[in-house]
Amino acid sequence: MEIIELIFLGGLVGFISSFFGVGGGSLVVPILYSLHPQISAEVAIGASLGTIFITASINVFKFQRKGLLPPFKLLISFILMCVVGGLIGAQVLDLISTAEAKKIMGGILLIMAIKLFIIKNKDTNIKEFKAKFIPFAITGILGAFISSITGLGGGIIFTPALINILKVPMPMVSPISNVGMAVATLMGTIPHLFSKANFAFESTWINYFFIGKINFFLIIVMSIGAAFTSSIGVKYNSLVKPLTKKILLALLLVLFSLKLLL
Repeated sequence: MEIIELIFLGGLVGFISSFFGVGGGSLVVPILYSLHPQISAEVAIGASLGTIFITASINVFKFQRKGLLPPFKLLISFILMCVVGGLIGAQVLDLISTAEAKKIMGGILLIMAIKLFIIKNKDTNIKEFKAKFIPFAITGILGAFISSITGLGGGIIFTPALINILKVPMPMVSPISNVGMAVATLMGTIPHLFSKANFAFESTWINYFFIGKINFFLIIVMSIGAAFTSSIGVKYNSLVKPLTKKILLALLLVLFSLKLLL
């Protein structure tokens, strides 16, 4: 039953990440706590980051085949700035409390959600959209930086920024956000590989899958579930009307913001 629950959880992550461009880490960690009440935060977060990294990477490949990613040079600058922002954020994290960071992020997300609700941006056609180097670089560094200091998956930062600030066409938002998520989660996963986990599962055979604090059994099972649903999200990413998608995304942002603020 536990494996079925993990596959189902991975399926939710796969759909949410490919359709909205949001990682789903806020789903993975609480549900892992419910499945294993004694699990340590580092193990739960490591499994979440690893699953989102694999899922986002698969999504990027699928979106690339559909021609929804920006030019290669622009994409490289975005990736490099995500790396820089993540590294800076990791250093700044020691200077502020987690509670303060969450309140700040909750306020930002709520503002983004309200803007999506009340302001009707002109939907840009993909062929008409001209991506600019500097705005993309700034979004990459700021998105990864804020993601690092709040502990949120990068997608919840990148997606509203791409819509509200860069005016990216809706079909391209999730593809670009998935690129940012893949980089941000990879940067977050790597440190966990080099420190020992302070938690052991009751089923001892699962513990053989640990490398540092990362348990690859959890990641593999959830990634299997995500593999089945990511294609659905990729498909409907282009089929659902932009306005409908904005409203659904705004509701999702409100839920995330209330979770952080309350």
